[in-house]
Amino acid sequence: MKRPVCKGKKFHTADLKTEQRPLWEDVDEKMSYLLRFKETDAKTQKVYYRVFAYARTPMQECEWQKLFRAFKVKKIEGQFEEYEPFTSRLTKKPRQMVARYTIKQLADRITQLEEEARVL
Repeated sequence: MKRPVCKGKKFHTADLKTEQRPLWEDVDEKMSYLLRFKETDAKTQKVYYRVFAYARTPMQECEWQKLFRAFKVKKIEGQFEEYEPFTSRLTKKPRQMVARYTIKQLADRITQLEEEARVL
């Protein structure tokens, strides 16, 4: 059976809702930034994670859904700093993961710097 083809434009930044707690290790190769908050739906009292993420390369909505097992994905237009749902949560304590580099990238950079220091 053929998989459905993703359609729609790709985008870098997304506001997602998922029932599963996203772990940085599971997405670090595709994301350069991720911030998560645990929230409760006011109507259903169901707990979920609200995730704000920036992808290394743009992804289509279905790719975002698959990566995060998200039940809701919204493209963020503009910068995080201009997106009220993001900025309004910054005063709350996030269940967060923020990274610009993966642990492997940092380890490789440390090794490179150590080798450069030996040469000097």
